[in-house]
Amino acid sequence: MRSKHPILTFVIFIFLAGFAYGQQTVTLVCNPAAIDESGATGACYFVGGEDVSPEEFTTYASVGETITWVGQSTSEDDSIDVFMIKYQGGVNVFNREELPGETTVQGQIQNATPDDDPYKYEIRFKVNSTGRLYKIDPIIRTR
Repeated sequence: MRSKHPILTFVIFIFLAGFAYGQQTVTLVCNPAAIDESGATGACYFVGGEDVSPEEFTTYASVGETITWVGQSTSEDDSIDVFMIKYQGGVNVFNREELPGETTVQGQIQNATPDDDPYKYEIRFKVNSTGRLYKIDPIIRTR
């Protein structure tokens, strides 16, 4: 069956494909009961990087792509609230020192990273939006 409006169908397809390509979510999962005085690194991991230290976890993104950071708790009674992405070193892919949020943070990649100079950042979060601030330092590389 042929469409009576092939150009309209094509435009809608391209529009929807743009949304699917240009976004990704980075999910930080933490066990609040396992967070101790030495920090959260041993109690957390990133979805898709369960076998990698959170400090070595690398997100691969393209210029123009939007990344959303979300937190997830292993406990139903707690929440992991990501409230800031803070630039630490390398090429600043966002052209800003800080990306703020309340429970999630979103940013669009503006600059490419060379192979030897990835974007190093802190993901700052709290358990239940209160109490102590925790930090983990992952990486972003552009493809």
